[in-house]
Amino acid sequence: MKEIRNKRFCGWYLCLALMLWVGSIKATTISSRAGSGNWSDTAHWSPAQIPTSSDSVIISTGNSITVGYYSNCGSINIQSGATLSITGYSLTVYGNFHLDGYITGNFYLELVGTNKHMNGSATFNFPGKLYITSNYTIDNGFTIAGTGLMEIFGAITITNYGSVETNITFSGTGGTWVNGTNSFLTFDYDAVGSFTLNASAIGNTVLYTWASYYIWPSSAGYYNLYLKMGNPKQLTSNVQVNNDFYTEVHNFDGNGDTLSVKGNAWIEATTVNSTINFNGSGTQNLYNNAGISFNNLSVSGTSTVIVNYAGMLLHSLTLNSGSIDAGVGYNWYISGNWTNNGGAFVYHNGTTTFNSTSPVSISRSVSGTNLFYNTTFAGSSTVSLANDIKIANSLVLSSGTLSALSSNILLGANWSNTGGTFSPGTGTVEINGCWTSTTLSKSSGSEQFYNLVDSIPTYTTTVSCPINVANNLTVYSATTWSTGSHPIYLGGNWTNNGTFTNSTGSLIVLNGSGSQTINKGSGTETFRKLTVNKGGGTVTLNCPLTVPDTLRLTRGSVVTTSTNILKLNNGTGFIGGSDSSYVSGPMDKVGNSAFTFPLGSTSLSTGAYHPLTITAPSSTTDEFVAQYYPTGQTYGTTRADSIEGISACEYWTLNHMAGTSSVSVGLNFNTNCPVQGNANISLASWNGTTWLDRNGTKSFGNWPKGSVTMTSPMSVSGLVPFALIYKQITGGYAELKRKLDGGYFIVPKGTLYFKFDDEYNSGSPHLTYQLYNGSRQDLSASLISYDPASSNPVTIYGDNRFGLDMATSGGALSSGYYVLEVTNEKSEKRYLRVKMP
Repeated sequence: MKEIRNKRFCGWYLCLALMLWVGSIKATTISSRAGSGNWSDTAHWSPAQIPTSSDSVIISTGNSITVGYYSNCGSINIQSGATLSITGYSLTVYGNFHLDGYITGNFYLELVGTNKHMNGSATFNFPGKLYITSNYTIDNGFTIAGTGLMEIFGAITITNYGSVETNITFSGTGGTWVNGTNSFLTFDYDAVGSFTLNASAIGNTVLYTWASYYIWPSSAGYYNLYLKMGNPKQLTSNVQVNNDFYTEVHNFDGNGDTLSVKGNAWIEATTVNSTINFNGSGTQNLYNNAGISFNNLSVSGTSTVIVNYAGMLLHSLTLNSGSIDAGVGYNWYISGNWTNNGGAFVYHNGTTTFNSTSPVSISRSVSGTNLFYNTTFAGSSTVSLANDIKIANSLVLSSGTLSALSSNILLGANWSNTGGTFSPGTGTVEINGCWTSTTLSKSSGSEQFYNLVDSIPTYTTTVSCPINVANNLTVYSATTWSTGSHPIYLGGNWTNNGTFTNSTGSLIVLNGSGSQTINKGSGTETFRKLTVNKGGGTVTLNCPLTVPDTLRLTRGSVVTTSTNILKLNNGTGFIGGSDSSYVSGPMDKVGNSAFTFPLGSTSLSTGAYHPLTITAPSSTTDEFVAQYYPTGQTYGTTRADSIEGISACEYWTLNHMAGTSSVSVGLNFNTNCPVQGNANISLASWNGTTWLDRNGTKSFGNWPKGSVTMTSPMSVSGLVPFALIYKQITGGYAELKRKLDGGYFIVPKGTLYFKFDDEYNSGSPHLTYQLYNGSRQDLSASLISYDPASSNPVTIYGDNRFGLDMATSGGALSSGYYVLEVTNEKSEKRYLRVKMP
């Protein structure tokens, strides 16, 4: 603020010196006489003399005195009904100034007494200039008002117990204005100069009115501070208001500073670049007209700040201590940060809307959660949760992004996403209210969660959109979780301790990259449709699971037990099954349709898929449980005469749980347990004492994978083990030799059967072979089919048996002698001379 210097008439001090010289030496009380007259006319004074600087002057009731020259006096008392007129000249007062009557004119009045008083019952309303050059006290009940200038000179103190409203200038430095108890000071214009304002006394009020712009700092704070309409008001430093604050200006500019209030606040101005801080004790009230916007609001006292209007608009809120009461049914709109450092937000039943246009956060530096009733996110930017929040009722995400980071959201009622984006981070959304009806919805697409928990007791949560839960989904006991026909994509564990309902068409997709579990507090879980499409890990059932509609196995294995079994009802469709997706453990199927049990074992690193097939049972109530075992069977070694050997590395069981239908069974072999060629492979069932040959039909796909299926149905009663077998061959198997001799092996029926004893079975146990004619021509590449379907078939340790179809594209090999040369992985060769009849 600029400093305004006093502008005076030339020679004023000379005139003052002259008046002092001509003044009376002895102090006298001089009273005006009846009528009107000039100050310099002795006829109008009693005693008849012109007052001097030591005289006490009384302007008596009914008298009118005009100052027509540069005059002075000691004290002056203008009685009720009396008038003092000063026009174009000055009056210097060395004592007290008392006004019960009138003082008029465009005058200069100078108060130069030391520790004197200004008082009276009338209002001192002046258009001219009032100069004060020494300490003065404005007594209680005295009012100074006017359009003129009050100029205060030097390091003096003005103490005000009355009411002052004028334009004030401090000339020089070191001046002090003290507003005393119950006083009133109005700055009609900006206070000018360098001075100290002390306005902390109880009951006093400072008012900045129409033309004022700057808010002067008060050394010990203001008691009451009012800002009236007119110019915008701006702080010049931090300001403390020890009682009430009121502003009705068009704009309040904090200039980056803080205005603190310990009492009530009436804020009817838009605040910018400022912080309004409530730091009182007890109860503080905040009043405001709807539509008025705060910049920053904070609470740092021990009080409860009660908001008494609807539609709080603010930039940021900081709760350092105490509490703020949002008001019953009142809505809040916040465009900046919400910071709780130890305070409390009493939310009642209103809505807090975050409408930021730049990134902001909701944070809490102390333990606990930030509490809201209804919360809406409607900005165009991102609101990040630095700490947990609890929303007692509903959350609406209408635009922008809500980023949970690692924080949790406790939700009392509905979740509604009508156009925003929820970034769940690694936090948990828990629905934990006590409403009879709760919904989770999104207007388009699927809603994203990390962990999702429903802990509402007794009532139902209805999911009305697809949801994608990256980690765990948990439903508490006595809670009903209803998804209708909407899909759920789940990357973690499913835990249902309550009730889960899903209608026809509902889909559960297990798509995590790690191990997942399905859990239910008691009873059987039911998924209408289930898809397993995982990036890694397994799905382990910790409860029975029924799928009545469709099971799709794309990637990932389902681990079951006899207690926690996977069951497909009559009419349930199955899609998929492979080395990367199967059921490891028992699987239950009910119905009258042919079915492939997608069996396998997680203990196998390769070749894990070993399905078992059955033909269609005759009844819809027939029920079968199948399981695959990646080890040799231990039921017994007794076998029918037609069986030469039984697989030593795998077997299956089929348990007919309900019904009497006969079915044909098919077994599928894989690379983990390669069969010994295709020479009379079949399958057998264990009848309790003996392995019986069931005359299987072979099917070879991508060797060494293939299947063997019974040619005729059988009655499966109770649990029946099944295994792959090797039937005896008429004519036997040829023995390979280290060196050729004069012997030979006659090939029966165009198929050469031979043995190879593998002594090594290294990490890659392969054979290569060539078939030569009498001219040493290699015929291997010209054979139509051979088994294995590779030039380097896999072997197992010990006895390996193979069959070779001796036919070329031109038909069976011609009669004559041929030589078979076989080489193992150690480059050791074995030979066999054969004869085609």
